[in-house]
Amino acid sequence: MQKPIGYWLKSSDALLTALIDRAQRSLGLTRTTWQVLNVVKELGAARLEQVAEALSPFVDAEGAAAAADELSHRGWLDGDGSAERPYVLSPAGRDGHAKALEVQQQVRHRAMAGITPDDYLVAMRVLETMAANLEAGD
Repeated sequence: MQKPIGYWLKSSDALLTALIDRAQRSLGLTRTTWQVLNVVKELGAARLEQVAEALSPFVDAEGAAAAADELSHRGWLDGDGSAERPYVLSPAGRDGHAKALEVQQQVRHRAMAGITPDDYLVAMRVLETMAANLEAGD
């Protein structure tokens, strides 16, 4: 019996989370703390609401806030996530992000083994279309 797409989506996400958590553990990170760190890096400066929105498919707002707090306590984020003092990477955070990015690139390489760039693009188009269909409602 062929398993449905939902099975493969949930299974892949759970396996990816476990792999990222194991891989990032040496830096004291999890998938969620890595994602917060990366969102702040990509935005340059980020309010907590922006971080929570970016991570909403993966974690609720409280989880995003807890991960940001953890990174702040480590000294990797400056600011408090408000409009007046958005999160920015500290010097230690920039160094940590660079190291974590190397780890993520290894994870991505493992996850993408045997998948051609064309296969990846097709998969992305299918999933984007499926999401748009489901968001459209009735």
